[in-house]
Amino acid sequence: MQAEQLYRDGPFEFEFGEFVVQLDFASGSSACFLLTDPQSKTEHIADEEDIDATRNEDGTHTVITSFSTATVVGEVTIHHPCLDWIRARLRVSIPRQWHSREFLTNIREILFELLGIPSDDTWMLTASDGDATMILSHED
Repeated sequence: MQAEQLYRDGPFEFEFGEFVVQLDFASGSSACFLLTDPQSKTEHIADEEDIDATRNEDGTHTVITSFSTATVVGEVTIHHPCLDWIRARLRVSIPRQWHSREFLTNIREILFELLGIPSDDTWMLTASDGDATMILSHED
């Protein structure tokens, strides 16, 4: 999976419908993307009393003087390759209004292409809002 390289290259995000999709974390076989509301994004400049200095391993300090916030509407986690016959597993946590086959298929296709996951791999996508669950799969 190519997520580690995206993560190392710095903040990664793209627009998808009414969301901004941001890479939250990645490992050799997993990635998590946050679905945020672009209308809620706010840029902040820290006041002197808000400045956070973090000590680095080499003794230097990183000082955060500005940052942005946005409302997270949902998230998508992807695990690939999995060791069983389902090679890719996706977990989508998002409000029920986006539990449509079209939305879920589109986000899966985009993320597979982005991460270099073969389109013909077997996969299972589970979408949940905490109450209802929808499952899509390709298990040839």
